[in-house]
Amino acid sequence: VNIPASVFAQMSSSERTCAERATSLFNKNSFKAAAAEWKRFQTEFITTASEDVAAWAAFFYAFSLDKAKERFKAVEMFGEAIERIYQEISISKLFR
Repeated sequence: VNIPASVFAQMSSSERTCAERATSLFNKNSFKAAAAEWKRFQTEFITTASEDVAAWAAFFYAFSLDKAKERFKAVEMFGEAIERIYQEISISKLFR
């Protein structure tokens, strides 16, 4: 799993470090550890991350939970990710 380059470019260096660690864990099939890292990302950068970055972080957190077979929590987090993505799309349409 990889973060899109356009989203990666929006991240601060500390956000990138955390995201790289989480994706590395995911790619090594350490799904629970990746989920924990994405949760840490969301907690640590909740106020500083752009909406686009926050939406991707929520998606990757949910995907990691799903792969770790924590289905109920994954469904909840996928709902949050969809909500964030929908808000991002709605806001971008307002400024066209």
